[in-house]
Amino acid sequence: DLVYIDNDFPIYAFRGNNPKIFISSGTHSPEWTQIFANLNFLKDTDSSVVSIPCINPFGLMRYPKRDKSNRMWGKYKDKRTKAISEYLSQFDFSISIDMHEDVDFNEAYCYERKQKNDKSLADRLLTIPRTKETNIYGDECNNGIINSDVKEKTLEYYMYKDTRKKQGAKYSLTIEIPGLQPELIRINQGKQILDNLKDQIISYSGL
Repeated sequence: DLVYIDNDFPIYAFRGNNPKIFISSGTHSPEWTQIFANLNFLKDTDSSVVSIPCINPFGLMRYPKRDKSNRMWGKYKDKRTKAISEYLSQFDFSISIDMHEDVDFNEAYCYERKQKNDKSLADRLLTIPRTKETNIYGDECNNGIINSDVKEKTLEYYMYKDTRKKQGAKYSLTIEIPGLQPELIRINQGKQILDNLKDQIISYSGL
């Protein structure tokens, strides 16, 4: 599906049958390896997913550093995020995963937004080496997982059902691949996490 054209750069979504999972990548321009991880996953899966491998193509091509586009999913959306939000609103997702990289880390970590009593999905997906840090940018981190209550209007925030008037994902994750690792390792680590997602689909009700 063609979702939007951003300054002559098209944004495409790949849609499976009766999709229950949303996967995004390419929000920040230096984090391009997760675009390849996402595409490699799509080649190998017939799962019911919607995926936008490059959610910010204009930023990827024009700006060598991070921009703040993933902070614009709340009330004040730009035209691109508004178009993507409208496209995603037609689906009833159970899981949303936004793939990122952190250039300051050698090991992975994840922000996970879920109900307190629900089992952790992140714990099952993160089979790559996790950071031992207990505090990341002021947030408590336990075995590489941050129980997220971030109030910024990120995509993770937008996709979670408790922040939306309509339907939303039961689990909303922002996964940070270690950006200090070599490029091929980062691609393979992202692909491994997404492959783990396929293995866990049957474990969650409603999928």
